[in-house]
Amino acid sequence: MALAHLQNRIIPTIELMKACREYGGYVVSEDGSIKGLIYRPFVAYIAERFSLQAEVKEHTSIEEIYDLLDQGYVYIASVHPSIRNPEVTPPKQGGHLVYVFGKDEQRREIIFHNPSGDSQQTQENDHLSLEDFARYYAKRGILIRKDYSPCIAEQGE
Repeated sequence: MALAHLQNRIIPTIELMKACREYGGYVVSEDGSIKGLIYRPFVAYIAERFSLQAEVKEHTSIEEIYDLLDQGYVYIASVHPSIRNPEVTPPKQGGHLVYVFGKDEQRREIIFHNPSGDSQQTQENDHLSLEDFARYYAKRGILIRKDYSPCIAEQGE
């Protein structure tokens, strides 16, 4: 989602996952299960492969992220997967990633894409108030600068 949005690149998810594994961004256990995205190696991967500036955010309120959204940033947020059903109280926070890319200032809402939403309405351009989003949000994620472009020296390599 981020590459499609930021660089107009459509790359199959499985290809991205395999490449990210080479950086340690995904770890496959002996039983074949995949431990979720490992943030720091992922940040190195997108910097090297796609020239994206990113940083891991921990202990970061959704209000802080909300303020950064109109300053040239997007955010991959760790939320509970039940975020697709806002009337449900999540048993915990985190465990799933959504792509936060906008906000509605009049309604004080976060706008995001959720790849595992159960309908188009909960997959694309979904929105929740800051208070509702905070119930699912684990206060960690990856902040990505959306208008970053490599310097001229890097382009020549």
